[in-house]
Amino acid sequence: MSKRRYKKELQFIIIMLALIVAYFFRTAEKEVDLVEGQTVEINEEIVLKEYKTGLKSINDISYEDYRTLNISKNKIDSILDYKKYMGSINNIKDLDNIPRITYQDIEKISQFFKDNPNPIYKKHNINNASVKQLKYLGFSNKQIKKILKYRKNNKIKNLLELESIVGKSYRNKSISF
Repeated sequence: MSKRRYKKELQFIIIMLALIVAYFFRTAEKEVDLVEGQTVEINEEIVLKEYKTGLKSINDISYEDYRTLNISKNKIDSILDYKKYMGSINNIKDLDNIPRITYQDIEKISQFFKDNPNPIYKKHNINNASVKQLKYLGFSNKQIKKILKYRKNNKIKNLLELESIVGKSYRNKSISF
């Protein structure tokens, strides 16, 4: 047998063994010792499926729930601050309005929690909102600059006026004038 053929066969065998070992480690059930002679079997796939079928509403998430998703304390505080200001989180995608919350954070949260089935729209006067609060209401930095510039001399009176300032149609049930 030539050295070249031997090397190829050896590589094939090593790859197959690695795949078999990876498969068994991935699907293996783990045993955890509690007390002498007693064990509990944990099958991670089943636990994850059971957790996903019982999705909590985004508004029922506790601080500890966020921590289990490996979200930083600062981001959790920002989310809870947003929830307090808005009255509720109606849609998981609304978290995009929170500074420093990334797309990956939103994806992580949406895997385990669902949109609010009973939306609540707390009214916020756009003429008194801070930059952070305008961001929470879904305005971009460019739109916020336009709103602040306009507010220096005038009060925004209605939705049509707001749309003329920001330059596009804007439908948010949380805005008052």
